[in-house]
Amino acid sequence: MTEYLETPREWRWHRVFIVPSSLAALACIPVVIWKIEWLAWVVWITFLVEDVVMLIVVRRKGAWLRVHWFETGVLVLTFPVWHDLAPDLFALEIVGALRLVELLNVLKLIKAGRILHRHARERSATRRASRARSG
Repeated sequence: MTEYLETPREWRWHRVFIVPSSLAALACIPVVIWKIEWLAWVVWITFLVEDVVMLIVVRRKGAWLRVHWFETGVLVLTFPVWHDLAPDLFALEIVGALRLVELLNVLKLIKAGRILHRHARERSATRRASRARSG
């Protein structure tokens, strides 16, 4: 899961983003349910900063992208102003556009679940490794 992390610096940055990305993932729920625009921006920027920093920090960028392909894809697809930048895309068909918005919201929730699940597995593996070293 974290085979792309090789140096202490890469691990340090990975750990820095665990809490903010977990909180952003949880914040996806009210964003989707109540359409809180400012919170959508906070969530999106949090994920963007994580992706950009990790792509700068890790040596094995391709390996990082292979592990995080879904999250990066959702980041691109859920850019908060797509509807302003490409109004024709959303005006083609109202029903289709609504389905697209619903799909993007579902993708946000799936991304949130994947992030939280990944962090829980990594935390569990870290605990097992430290117990094995101390025991």
